[in-house]
Amino acid sequence: MKNKILTTALLISVLGGCHIIDSKSIYNVDFEHLVRSAFYTQQELLKLELDSSSEADSERYQILMVSYCDLIDRGYIVTSEKPQSCGTSVGATGSQHEKTDQNYCAAAFHRCFNSCSLRNNECTSCEKQAIECLHYPL
Repeated sequence: MKNKILTTALLISVLGGCHIIDSKSIYNVDFEHLVRSAFYTQQELLKLELDSSSEADSERYQILMVSYCDLIDRGYIVTSEKPQSCGTSVGATGSQHEKTDQNYCAAAFHRCFNSCSLRNNECTSCEKQAIECLHYPL
């Protein structure tokens, strides 16, 4: 009997907590994650730009640009002019639903940097997760 009451109370609190989460909260990312993501994103885009083999059309480049554009929109990267590719990156075909999916994937990408070291290749797993997110949106 006591076990059923405890289970019921737990279920009610979990379901109530899910209702409280507002849809914008999935896009919120804390300062530390955004700064780490900005550092990584700019560093990797610069490496791609300087690399002799052009990956400008690769999925990796696309997710880095999604991140870069999102960081500009959030005010963590300041630029005098937003790159043209921000308007033509993955998911930016005009549909609000696709833009929302893109924003969700960018937020998940930024949050991923809490669990990887920026000094080695650990963070490539964040790129892979974000690419998969863009392929299989919400």
